[in-house]
Amino acid sequence: MFRYISLGKGESSGDLSKTELNNLTIVGWKVGVVQHAYSEGTVLTASLGSTAGSNAVYNANSIGVPSGAYLWLDIEDYSSSSNVYGFCEAVFNSQYFPALYYGAPGLDATQVEYLLNNVYFEAAWAGCGAPTGIGEGINQGP
Repeated sequence: MFRYISLGKGESSGDLSKTELNNLTIVGWKVGVVQHAYSEGTVLTASLGSTAGSNAVYNANSIGVPSGAYLWLDIEDYSSSSNVYGFCEAVFNSQYFPALYYGAPGLDATQVEYLLNNVYFEAAWAGCGAPTGIGEGINQGP
């Protein structure tokens, strides 16, 4: 099961809470933690990535996500003037393993391959005709 954490510092209503995470893991569920994507058309920058990463680590720590877990970044429908590599490289620099989740319209095969070879440990996608054979681990649909 995957559940979202907030983009901002501090969990928002409806996002994964410490109580929910605890209750799910007590009964044996494995919970993937994904940080929400920015809204459509956002210009992604290294500075914004650094802020997103700091907030993700803060939120994950505050709800009890253990060190060494995967922490997923959701990246979707961003502005064409974005610095995608700078943003993605700046996001996670912590005790968590960085994982990349992308959707339509998302990253192309060259971007995904670069990020998997240089930054991220795992990748997953949904609904974007994602490239195959370059290490993606989870396909969430057509």
